[in-house]
Amino acid sequence: MFDAAQGPTFEADFRVVGAPGEERWLRAWATPVLQPDGNTLWNGVSVYITEMVRAQETLRENEERLREAQHIAHMGDWHWDILQNELHCCHELYAIFGLSPHAGPVPPEPGTVSLIDPEESRTIQTLCRTPELRTSSGS
Repeated sequence: MFDAAQGPTFEADFRVVGAPGEERWLRAWATPVLQPDGNTLWNGVSVYITEMVRAQETLRENEERLREAQHIAHMGDWHWDILQNELHCCHELYAIFGLSPHAGPVPPEPGTVSLIDPEESRTIQTLCRTPELRTSSGS
């Protein structure tokens, strides 16, 4: 049985359909407070989040379109933070390299360079050691 005196704060996002069928989203937080008579009073607040939910839906749809376009074109995007030596790439890039995205991140140099033809990898390693490319400002 739920013990209101010990109960956690409640948090939930939920959809409300108003007239005429207008959909709105709310995020609510509430905390139970046990009253002297044994009843539970819930103190809470709700916030209108419809625009945020719609923006998240649009972002998810756009990300799916990008994944599909990359799959069709057999191309992928990546971001290499050279200063942090972190490489982030899309799932399609894993497929291009014949790797599994579930095997973990594609390793930055020298791991990635080992996937490239030795002659080409020397060119890439030289470029990566260029001081101008290792700074965020390029100077």
